[in-house]
Amino acid sequence: TDMPESWRIHKDSLYSNEMFMESDAKKLIAEAAEKFPQNPFFQHSYFKVLLQSGQNDLAFTLLDKIVTLDSGYALEYLELAETAVEKNWLDKAVALLSKAEAVYPENPFITMRKIEVMIEMKNYQETFPLIEALKKRTWSQMFYPQMAENLNAMDEYVHNPPVSESHSSEK
Repeated sequence: TDMPESWRIHKDSLYSNEMFMESDAKKLIAEAAEKFPQNPFFQHSYFKVLLQSGQNDLAFTLLDKIVTLDSGYALEYLELAETAVEKNWLDKAVALLSKAEAVYPENPFITMRKIEVMIEMKNYQETFPLIEALKKRTWSQMFYPQMAENLNAMDEYVHNPPVSESHSSEK
């Protein structure tokens, strides 16, 4: 059948993957990414290949490009941030959450997660403006009846952490 080249490559890569011809699938995905640099689907597929092969720096650079093509792919930042937290790469997690925050500024829960990670890092002072911004938002009493109380408690904690913990921001 006559189909666009991009569809053919996609079909062939899916077939190769299903037939356990992983190297063929990876080659086809790389070919598609090269031939169709403005296609976020092919770029994202290649991003996954790069991650699987341990080429993380190249993968993260590509992800930034993909997000400029289609902001929906910024959800990857959130998944990767959670993976970074699991591996205790907290600086990387904060950087990824900051990227997601820039794409989805209307989503306060990204900022909240970033604050949680920063607290884990004991970067208390850096959380002050973030918490203040969240406190200024309008929160639905129906859906978030405890939000003001929770934010006040968070604010109190970062301004007065337990004595056994030191402020990493203070030298």
